[in-house]
Amino acid sequence: MVSASHYIFMDLLNLHNNNRGRLREVCELYGQRYSDDEEFQEITGMVLSAVNSRDESALNGLEARIRELVISRRNNPTGF
Repeated sequence: MVSASHYIFMDLLNLHNNNRGRLREVCELYGQRYSDDEEFQEITGMVLSAVNSRDESALNGLEARIRELVISRRNNPTGF
């Protein structure tokens, strides 16, 4: 199983803040690459749902969760 590193979550944060138009594309790409990472699949599913429904408040609410995952993955790179 390959887990998404904290760098991947940092990419999501960067796109969340600077280029939301590309956020969907990157979530889909990384989603295929890290298909076995359940935590990553869960967060990208929520991001994609918010992007597709154009729910800005839901998308903004996910920022804190993504930041938590950056910290978690940085401190525990294996994901276990």
